[in-house]
Amino acid sequence: MGQVLEVNDFARRLKQCREKKKSGNPAWTQRYVAEKIGMARTTYTAYENGTKMPPPDTINNIAILLDVSNDYLMGRTDTPYTYEENTLERFTMLPVVSKIPSEEDALFNDIQTYFPVEKSLIGTGEYVWLNIMGDSMINVGIRKGSKVLIHLMAAVDNGDIAAVCMNGADAVLKKVYFTDEKITLVSENPSFSDQVYEKDEVMIKGKAIYVSGVLSV
Repeated sequence: MGQVLEVNDFARRLKQCREKKKSGNPAWTQRYVAEKIGMARTTYTAYENGTKMPPPDTINNIAILLDVSNDYLMGRTDTPYTYEENTLERFTMLPVVSKIPSEEDALFNDIQTYFPVEKSLIGTGEYVWLNIMGDSMINVGIRKGSKVLIHLMAAVDNGDIAAVCMNGADAVLKKVYFTDEKITLVSENPSFSDQVYEKDEVMIKGKAIYVSGVLSV
């Protein structure tokens, strides 16, 4: 019974926070919030209805988006701390892009928005959120609409999930496996076949280190 009460309390506060945003901007619908977080609208609706409880990292993303604390959404405090007051020191904002150019010196010309990331997840170097447009990696929780944190780098380890460019095309996510002269690109979806390339046909653009809503790819 205690878990049900927790879910219902979370659902009530979640809806209140979103509707408060909506009172100032009608764009703040359930669909809008779901798209910002990178999930299906039906999933988000289940959170507001109290029929489903999101995992902790999703609660974290929702709290940041709504400018309140995790504790407020969970009913552990009645003080709805704002993003700036409560979490600025723990998070930084990174650009969200739909593609990573194949050229080494190309700039990101399609920055769509900025999305928070906990500073503990990143180190030195450059990072971007990549908006996923397909389902080739669905078996590891990376699906259309997900945001994947990419650490931009030119080399990754065998078996890593990487953003790779083939023959000058924009980058896609694949598991990469190396042999002496070949690179095999593996999807996590049985509908997609493995692809084998010469090493000079593939450019590594970065390593996937985090999926918004799914930890540890």
